[in-house]
Amino acid sequence: TPYRFDDQTWLRLVQTYGGDHGLGHFAERIATDSNGAREARNPELGQEILRLRDDPAVAGIMADHLAAEHAKVLQGDLGRAPTDGEPYLSHLLGPDRAARFIRLHTANPAALASDLFPDAGRRYPALFGTEAAPSTLQEVRDRLTLDPAKTVKPRAERSQFAETVAETMLTKSASALDTNAGIKQAISALEKV
Repeated sequence: TPYRFDDQTWLRLVQTYGGDHGLGHFAERIATDSNGAREARNPELGQEILRLRDDPAVAGIMADHLAAEHAKVLQGDLGRAPTDGEPYLSHLLGPDRAARFIRLHTANPAALASDLFPDAGRRYPALFGTEAAPSTLQEVRDRLTLDPAKTVKPRAERSQFAETVAETMLTKSASALDTNAGIKQAISALEKV
């Protein structure tokens, strides 16, 4: 599955939404400690719950719930509904850091994205650029909106794979990321970089 969930996020999603999707027997067996950490009441069951991440249907449902949570946080932080590639950015960076990215982009679109988000720059070089060819916040934003009218071209120093991913992202229509399949495809390509 192209979705990636850390253990705690997955357990929280199953605990919160599993009952709505026939996974109530798992949701009921996840305990939350006083620090908010979650774990299954027995290790074997915990591993079974975590293996559900490998089921594309279950992972897709939980990703939809997570995206809705992120959209709500973004809307609260920004004072408006997320637009364009913002939900995708929220998936990559988390909603709080996505809101920070959006505010920084508004203030200075020419700022180097990897300087402001170095961990994301290392994880997603096809999106954030490389040390030799860093991307600006505007370039990242243009790639995320997948607006064919934007002609952000990958720089020559980037790897062939990064060029392929960037070109693929640029040629997709803006509506591609509005679909679950489009998000899965783009995230999968970026996480393989």
